[in-house]
Amino acid sequence: MNLTETFISPFDLLQEKILLWYNQGLNLLPELFAAIVVFGLFWYISNITEPSLKKLLSKSFTNTGLANFISVLIKIVIIAFGFILAINILKLDKAVTSILAGIGIIGFALGFAFQDMAANLVSGIALVIREDYPFKVGDFIETEGLQGFVREIDLRSTTLETPQGHNIIIPNKKIYESHIHNLTSLGKRRIDIDISVDYKEDLERVETVAKDAIANLSGLSPTEKVEVFYQEFGEYAVKLKLVFWVKLKEGTEHVRARHLAIKLLKSAFDNNGISLPYPVNKIKMI
Repeated sequence: MNLTETFISPFDLLQEKILLWYNQGLNLLPELFAAIVVFGLFWYISNITEPSLKKLLSKSFTNTGLANFISVLIKIVIIAFGFILAINILKLDKAVTSILAGIGIIGFALGFAFQDMAANLVSGIALVIREDYPFKVGDFIETEGLQGFVREIDLRSTTLETPQGHNIIIPNKKIYESHIHNLTSLGKRRIDIDISVDYKEDLERVETVAKDAIANLSGLSPTEKVEVFYQEFGEYAVKLKLVFWVKLKEGTEHVRARHLAIKLLKSAFDNNGISLPYPVNKIKMI
């Protein structure tokens, strides 16, 4: 063997390998085409099935979050089934098994790096698995110092819409680990209004006028009474707290109820000559 043959042999071997792979690729083209078609078909089916399934499940479940979760889960199952069929068509199931085994080992190591993602997933499942607990889509809640309507619960996060019209996306882990105030679960909400009246006023009369004024407010809870509690003798007035409950369905009725109540109280006090004092700064003359 001369020097020229020594240098040419590796190139000949590489050429043979490339030709072999090329021929194998040509032989694999029909199966590859069939696998792509099958996987694409299942992908298409999953995409057209998800919205219809979500609408159907929303009619069966009052918990919209659970309906969304089940529809997404079924979509993933359909796509996974299509992937398995495509792999079987290509006869790569053994190779894929070996790859998945390797990925499993790597995934175990990476699990620590993505533990927050896993925690959000588990928390998302926990939030939707029990109907109405701790909240459902449409409820008005307070969590992490934020208030808003629950618009969507998915596997990673929960979307709130604030009364100002802003969307806030909160990771499920943070919600699940935080205090949650579901402001619509009871269907009613208490409103407290602090009032100060002049020392010269008849407190019994003030109480009667205040209760009668609120009695005309629409949306009062029929199961609760309007109450007045005197708090203290202030520096310049007697302080009292007016307490009443309003029916709550959308979650923000209490804002308008407080607005109307203050207007009714002011009008009633004016009509009955009840004075609402305010602080006066006294200047000492030297």
